[in-house]
Amino acid sequence: MEQWYTLHTKPSEYHVATMLQEAGVRTFVPSIETLTARRTKKRKPFFPGYIFIKYDFSADGFSRLRWMPGVRYVIAVDGTPIPLPDSVIATIRQKVHAVSTGHTQKTKFRAGDAVQVKKGPFQDMLGVVNAEVPAAHRVQVLLNVLGRVNKVQVNADDLQKLPAVNRMKIKRPRRTRGRGRRIRRHSES
Repeated sequence: MEQWYTLHTKPSEYHVATMLQEAGVRTFVPSIETLTARRTKKRKPFFPGYIFIKYDFSADGFSRLRWMPGVRYVIAVDGTPIPLPDSVIATIRQKVHAVSTGHTQKTKFRAGDAVQVKKGPFQDMLGVVNAEVPAAHRVQVLLNVLGRVNKVQVNADDLQKLPAVNRMKIKRPRRTRGRGRRIRRHSES
């Protein structure tokens, strides 16, 4: 009976998937479109190094997949491949579609917002939002832990936005006129 399984591949997921499709194996490579540095769209795998296949190991066995170029191994426990339910593949398809169409849930936090952690191991700690991780509905927060500032990813629902404090920027007076020429003040001698 055909079921979904996971293959760990070398970084050529699309090439391996094409070879498997030519061999008659149904494949699924979840991928999303990303922008490159030159502002061009490029498809990247959502799970780098992994593809999903619908395969019947009882009828065809391991050897057909084990020696295929680009395949590292089948995800297994004690030599028995782990089947995935169809519902898991359907959920992955929905999530990938939501991410690729931009229908992910945005968080209410922006970089620089002061926040307090409400739940979890960092409860009651204060931090500053560094970045948003929209695909996971998480936020990267800078927290002061043991005297060091650390980047921590926290679920957006576990954060509470602190009221903005009106901080007036105090502009330091100029000390030079340029090219190292000091400005003499009355207090200096």
